[in-house]
Amino acid sequence: MPDRRTSVLEAAIQLLAQGGTRGLSHRSIDRALRIPLGSTANYFPTRQSLVDAILLQIEARDLQAYYQIAPGSDVQDVDHLVTFLVEFIRVAALEDGGVHTRARLALASDGVVDLSEYRRRQVAGLAELVEAVGTPAPFRVAMTVSALMDGTILHLMTGQVELDPDATRSALHQLLSP
Repeated sequence: MPDRRTSVLEAAIQLLAQGGTRGLSHRSIDRALRIPLGSTANYFPTRQSLVDAILLQIEARDLQAYYQIAPGSDVQDVDHLVTFLVEFIRVAALEDGGVHTRARLALASDGVVDLSEYRRRQVAGLAELVEAVGTPAPFRVAMTVSALMDGTILHLMTGQVELDPDATRSALHQLLSP
């Protein structure tokens, strides 16, 4: 069972995913968890401290998904990386209703929250994977791969397309093959 702080963060992520940033407040989290009003403020005294913690929680969930997809293994070649990325797209968009991704999108579309540091870490991690398979210009390629993944995830989450693993693999192979 998660500790109270983690429960508060997960409730905040659910609220963001369902109602965007307008539905996120200390009071709404307290109500969702049926805890005394003011309890969330004990863990996160400001909205900014709450948002920062939410982003770290989402990032931790992304890492957790990574280790579930590829437990204890390093990326070995382009085929292995492509398989991992396609599965990551599926998990991010469709597992648990894409709650963590919906929350991240709500924060990104808000315009009030600066996600540049979060995004930089995300692309830097992807660039390490891209470099590991020998792709030239890993950071530039990682930016493009990230954009392809984000777009695919967004389309999946809005019901505009179904995941076409073969087409996605093909596009990723074109970007990643040295």
